[in-house]
Parts: sequence; structure tokens; C-alpha cells
Amino acid sequence: MKNNSRAQRPPKTRNSEEYNQKARECMARKHAEQSEAQSKEAKAIQKDYSRISYICHCDIILDQAQLARQNRNRKHVEQHGTQNEYSARNVQPHYLLGLRDSTSPQNQHLYEKKLRIWELERRERKAKAEEEKIQARMEKVWANLDKEQLQDWAQKLNAMEAHKCQA
Repeated sequence: MKNNSRAQRPPKTRNSEEYNQKARECMARKHAEQSEAQSKEAKAIQKDYSRISYICHCDIILDQAQLARQNRNRKHVEQHGTQNEYSARNVQPHYLLGLRDSTSPQNQHLYEKKLRIWELERRERKAKAEEEKIQARMEKVWANLDKEQLQDWAQKLNAMEAHKCQA
């Protein structure tokens, strides 16, 4: 009897091992084909874009890249517009409120409710911003006043109060 390790194993193991061996061989062939193709591509690229030619034509290559970037930006602006054209003020409120479809009765009710809240919050934000502006102006005026002016103003107030008390 021959000393054959495959013949002594059960058939299932032998089949799976043969299958694995064939798969490994197939993968090795594919890898060799890919590595040949990749090496051919790499050689072609090296011929076209060697370091010396890149250094010599660096300005042209960078200009082409910049033109490509500008074209992409221009196409994006043509398609979407700039941020100033589509500011948050001009967006319809239901987009801001997160409702995709405001046509159904239930969503319409929610939309109107959220819109009332949104408008109220917007008015409050505007009022708060105006108050902050006034407060900043007042602080600026107080900072600009001299001590002498404050003392003169205090004396005038005291004189006015004394005049009111006498009358």
C-alpha cells in the first residue's frame, strides 16, 4: 500500500482541500496578472510624469488643477446658488421646522402651531437683539463720559431737586 495521505483521509476533507488548493492557485494567477498590469501602468506613468518633468511643468500642472477646482466651484454655485442668495431668512418656515409635508390636516395643524411658536421666538430674538444694541450704546456713552462731566451732571441734578423742594 502506498503512503498517500490524501487516500487515507475521508472524502469530504480531501474535496475541501482540493477546492482550497485550486482557489489558492486561481488567486495567485489573478494576483500575478494584476501585478503585471499594475507594473505596466506604473511604468507608463513614470514615463509620462517623471519627477523631472513634474518639476519642469509644475506651474502648468498646478494651473490645470486650479482651473478644475474653479470649474467645480462654478458648477456648484450654478446648481445651488451662493449662501447669500439662499439665506435662512428666505427659507420657508416649514423647512426650518422640520415638516416635510404640510398638506395633510394633522401636519397642517402641527405646522401652524410650530409656525406660531417660531414667529413668537423670532420676535423675542429681535426684541432681545434691539435691547442688547441699546445697552451696548448706553455702556459706550457711559464709558466716554469723564468724571468731571459726571460731577457736573450730579450737581445739576442736585440743584434741580433743591429747586423743586423750594417750590
